[in-house]
Amino acid sequence: MRLVRFAFNGLKLFRNGRLEMDLYATDRVVEGNEGGARRMDGIGKSIATQTVTAIAGLNATGKTTVLRAIALAQAIVNGAPLGNRFMTDRPLAQLVDPDYGLRFTAVFKTECGDQDAWWLLESCIIPGVGELEAEEVPAGGGPLQWRFEKETLWRHRNRQISKKELSDFDNFKKSCDREMDRSPEATGGVTDNMLRFLQPDVSIVSGMGFRRQQTLVMFEGMGRRFPIPVVSTKVIHAFDDSVEALSLDDDGLAHLKFVTDEAERVLSQFEAGRILSVGTLRGSEIVKRAIAVLRSGGMLLIDEMENSLNKKLVEAIIDLFVGIRTNPNGALLVFTTHYPELLNHLSRIDDIYLTQRTDAREGVKLSKYSDLEGRPELSRADVFLSNRLGGTAPKADDIRELFDYVHAMTTVDGAVDRV
Repeated sequence: MRLVRFAFNGLKLFRNGRLEMDLYATDRVVEGNEGGARRMDGIGKSIATQTVTAIAGLNATGKTTVLRAIALAQAIVNGAPLGNRFMTDRPLAQLVDPDYGLRFTAVFKTECGDQDAWWLLESCIIPGVGELEAEEVPAGGGPLQWRFEKETLWRHRNRQISKKELSDFDNFKKSCDREMDRSPEATGGVTDNMLRFLQPDVSIVSGMGFRRQQTLVMFEGMGRRFPIPVVSTKVIHAFDDSVEALSLDDDGLAHLKFVTDEAERVLSQFEAGRILSVGTLRGSEIVKRAIAVLRSGGMLLIDEMENSLNKKLVEAIIDLFVGIRTNPNGALLVFTTHYPELLNHLSRIDDIYLTQRTDAREGVKLSKYSDLEGRPELSRADVFLSNRLGGTAPKADDIRELFDYVHAMTTVDGAVDRV
């Protein structure tokens, strides 16, 4: 299964409550200069999927929320239970009006035997608190449970798919036949017997037997039980070549040896984690997860990719997904970043999204860079930092007020006032 395009309506953070993303190449794909885009086969052979998607923007403009939305979209079309992922589902639920719900639309592709099939899914999902009444929910939050209220699954007729058709959900639906319904008034599709065994927080696609697309997520602030990644020293050397050996034994103890050590050190993972750099641990963990999705053709979502890592090492991780040699199955890397310089490393401009908010009273706008600036020869970093597209650089007035405040607080009068 491969998620190709999706949209959410009902997320309050975004302008008009709508978040929409393409995970395919909307610009032209030139043979021999694909820049990481991969041609699909079958009736979708005119469509190319992306292998890298970057999301850049200022602080507090919803980059992490976009990543969470992608993870939720993937979980829905995978037919996975919703609501049990604290770092993804709960923050999104807080952005949804329970009376309106979250309206979800997605186009995805599956393989059915020797043939591929394309699907359109429409869902209405209501976030709620399982078992507990709202007033009984503890301060830390009760058990979250999404409930699918209405769903319709459409199957595309076996004819060639065009980019124009794919760019509009309504046009795409015109080429589809209804496959299944899930609603109180539905007369076909999901039978009463099927509904009896279908959990309320699981999409109807779960009953279709589709092969799930592996999805791994790395959010900043996520605690890890074991900070020492179990990877080859060939991976670790890319981040710290002073490490000669690093492994974990059956008791969970770390065996660490630097090139300058005469003997290995046997340490708790906490102690080893304090000796090794954060960049070494985080970078090795990213590569470990990347290998898993590169093998399966899955999806890796990384929040703030550049944290604790050298720019060249981040570029190397990106290149693992761009290159056919290391990414033979067309896996997808989606990452957020505060550093627009990383955008210059990408060959394409239709795989870059910007989160923009020009007015604090307005919602965030998620824009594709190629829709705002069509010249790929320009430095993306310069365009971003110059604020020529709007909402991509801090306001000069806000920076000036910050300096004025710090100046006042560091003067004698300011210090006295503060005490």
